Amino acid sequence: MRRTPSFRDGAVTKYLEDISLQRWARVYQIERRYDNMTSNSVECFNSLTKEYRLMPIVCFIEHVRGMLQSWFYERRNYWASRTILHSDYCETRLASEADKGRRYQVEPIDCYQVHVRDNRLDDIVNLHTKECTCKEFDSLGIPCSHAIVVAKERNIPIHRLCNRFYIVDSLMTAYAEPINPLGHISE
Repeated sequence: MRRTPSFRDGAVTKYLEDISLQRWARVYQIERRYDNMTSNSVECFNSLTKEYRLMPIVCFIEHVRGMLQSWFYERRNYWASRTILHSDYCETRLASEADKGRRYQVEPIDCYQVHVRDNRLDDIVNLHTKECTCKEFDSLGIPCSHAIVVAKERNIPIHRLCNRFYIVDSLMTAYAEPINPLGHISE
């Protein structure tokens, strides 16, 4: 019978160290996922196509094409009607992070780096490289509460620090290409 590793004997710690931080800690991953796990997207897609998987491949592909056509149309119209600069997720996150940082203290280190005291942990923000030692700013592409406080202190608009992928124009471009029907099955 195989023994399950436990924290007491150090096996789990050794395993996690051996596979490296990039494999299990989101903030150290090389590719950014923007707070969405790949497996969740795959599971969602699988549930939407479950009943079509047993049909002929042409029917399955036509179903997927139809779903994509509908999604692209809806998203194109949604983003075209928006008057805000960034995605809803980004705007909500910025408001939440700004609220968290109301009582932080800011101490400049040099022209780029700033020490931020947040009554729990101290962090260092570099607005030039868009990084913070909390790793939220770097991994999400949205300023963390520490970066927002520093930006406000230096009169830098916080929206300028957001990754371009959250800009509504980028989202409209992503859904701009129409997905056309393939034509009749006889063709």
